[in-house]
Amino acid sequence: MADKRTRLPSFYTYFTLFAMAAGSYLAFINVYLDDIGMSKFEIGLLSAISPLAAMLLQPLFGMAADRARAKNTVAIVLMCLLAVTSGLFMALRGRIATATLMAIWTSVHSGLLSVSNAIALEHLGELGMSERYGRIRLCYSLGYAASGGLLGRLIAQDMAWIFPVSGMLCLLSLLPLVLLPRIGGKQSEGEKIPWTRIFRYRRLMALFAFAFALTVSNSYTYTYMPVYFLRLGGTQELYGYLVFFMAAVETPFLLLSGRLIRRWGAERLMLVPAASLLARWIIVTLAESPILVFASNLLHGGGFIVMHLTLARYVADTVEPGLHATGQAMVSVALFSMSRAVGGLVGGWLAERLCANLGEIEGLHRLFALNAGFVAAVGITLAFTLCFWQRREHIGGGSAGKPGRPIQEA
Repeated sequence: MADKRTRLPSFYTYFTLFAMAAGSYLAFINVYLDDIGMSKFEIGLLSAISPLAAMLLQPLFGMAADRARAKNTVAIVLMCLLAVTSGLFMALRGRIATATLMAIWTSVHSGLLSVSNAIALEHLGELGMSERYGRIRLCYSLGYAASGGLLGRLIAQDMAWIFPVSGMLCLLSLLPLVLLPRIGGKQSEGEKIPWTRIFRYRRLMALFAFAFALTVSNSYTYTYMPVYFLRLGGTQELYGYLVFFMAAVETPFLLLSGRLIRRWGAERLMLVPAASLLARWIIVTLAESPILVFASNLLHGGGFIVMHLTLARYVADTVEPGLHATGQAMVSVALFSMSRAVGGLVGGWLAERLCANLGEIEGLHRLFALNAGFVAAVGITLAFTLCFWQRREHIGGGSAGKPGRPIQEA
């Protein structure tokens, strides 16, 4: 037991470097597309194509990890592929090449994150230390924040710094990755469980649906917020600090997540990102200066990270062991792939129409106002659903099922 605990620093280091590699790309890719002259619709389209490809591949990554002798092997292969793809951005130019590489990068990143989460959560579960996952996820947030500070100054000189920095950080991430404790796939021997069994967990699927809807809204943070921020007078260097700030404000929840999940449960905690996103988009809609947009990101700490961490823990606690990686892949589908695809397509079409009719800044104002209304509708529906579940449990005297068993209640 003591020997296994000494491996936790490897997780902290790995998730920090992995997040720096991811943040170097994710936080700045749409700024890069805007810089090379792509329209808002093209940016939205590319932002949709990449998650669509990732959505199709996620079940395969999860199934491969669950059936591999070691999930770590799958993670190492994906990290190498991520580094190679980052390097190819520097060699291949043009819209088709860029769209293809973005689709590959996003697919591999989403798969790698879900497999990495499965490795971490299963290891912590073996140690009886599942609440430590918040600390590991905190390292990811801090690494993401560091990427903003690192690249903010560099891209002010040359946007092309995004790709070599991301690629080098992927290679550095391999060092702690190979030191992680070996976690075997639970289906490597014996019965092969079809990945579609995950759909039997009805309440989990409902939470995925709400998370998907909220993340469609949150996807505008990465697709249009950078362009909007710059148009209001913000600088690329200041945007780098904004990326750092957005990741840093996630720290309180990550430190307290174990207590909050134990006290309130994942289901009720989903109301937090709904309220946080609603308040955030109202402020951004009213903003007329980059400083107010910057300040609105104080609410980022109650948004995406709450959905991601609570759903990851919910999967680890309720899904049978043979489907852990598949369950984490479904988290990535809901929060990264499907939602960003829909957000990119719908947002790109709306942004192009609104900006053409109302002007760029006023059009984006209207887009964010519509976004706030959408989040309000989702939040109200979620609240009524939770009340229905609670009343049903009270009447039936039951619960949503024990951890490790499929949840049968709707």
